[in-house]
Amino acid sequence: MICASIREQKMGNVLGKIAKIPSDYDLIEVWVNKIEDFNLEQLMAAWKGEMILKITDISNFSLIKKINSTDAITYIDIDLDDFGGDMNLQQLLKKHNAKLILSYHDFEATPPLSEAKKILQKGKDLGADICKIIFTANSFQDTLVPFELLKTGSDIITFCMGEFGKLSRIYAPHLGCRINFVAPNEDFITADGQLTLDEWKAVQSALPSFEK
Repeated sequence: MICASIREQKMGNVLGKIAKIPSDYDLIEVWVNKIEDFNLEQLMAAWKGEMILKITDISNFSLIKKINSTDAITYIDIDLDDFGGDMNLQQLLKKHNAKLILSYHDFEATPPLSEAKKILQKGKDLGADICKIIFTANSFQDTLVPFELLKTGSDIITFCMGEFGKLSRIYAPHLGCRINFVAPNEDFITADGQLTLDEWKAVQSALPSFEK
């Protein structure tokens, strides 16, 4: 599945970007706490497909409860280090059939595989339906770490950011990465090394000749 990420401060800008997302996309990710005038009803009216709502402030439980007042939300993404296994939140998610994504980002480097596996296990132990584990590649060798994580058979989103990390973004979906973040155009890019849709299509169409 490919996902367009939206990180804006105004609801009007969010809706404007949604209107520009091509039909190629399976779902969107919206950073809810970044939006000063967040409106769930407008969001649901603008996007009828699956969506990930990224919550960066889990202390605002009233907002989370409002978000989970509908079965339309497919995923709630919370940072792994901020989540303490809150049973109230987990029960709320299950009530409305929303899946919990616990995410971890390293914006500087990629750890050894043994440490990466510990991060994955921590997410599982805290009850994640999907673990999202993102590193920054400083060499092509770093991209092997997410590839090894994908071999575990876990329900996982993993790749590397950065210029070297582009290789992991390209091959991860062929190794079992659950969701792949692709920018509809350059205005949508939210992370270093993220490919645009045109770049993604060009590379993916070329891959079979490399895999023979």
